Formats: sequence, C-alpha cells, structure tokens
Amino acid sequence: MMFEDRYKRFIPNGAAHTTLLRATSDAGGGGIQIGSLETEIAGVSMLDWFAAMIDGTEVWDELVDEGVE
Repeated sequence: MMFEDRYKRFIPNGAAHTTLLRATSDAGGGGIQIGSLETEIAGVSMLDWFAAMIDGTEVWDELVDEGVE
C-alpha cells in the first residue's frame, strides 16, 4: 500500500458513519449529533488519538473495536 503511514483508522462499535458526526433519526426527524472526543478504543480516546496524529507519536495507530472487522 502506498503512503500507509498517512492513513490510520479509528473505528468504534456502533452504527454511526463517522466518530465525530452521527446521523440520527430520533423523533421521526433526521439530524446530526455531535459525537464524543472521549470515545475510547483499547483505552485510547479519540482526542488522544487525534493529538497523536498531529504530534506524530506511536499512539496514532490503527484502532478498530473488536467485532467490527
């Protein structure tokens, strides 16, 4: 894979399309719900993972919840 060091996944369990913005269908209307930066996979929060991407530290790695793949 080309440029494999430029792309990592953070995929928690759930039906949301993305971690930070989630489509909702509550009360018959559609909408967007803001996700949480505190969402964790293997003890690493989305906020810590994102900061690690910016800082270039080893915490920025593939994180996919068990049962997703």
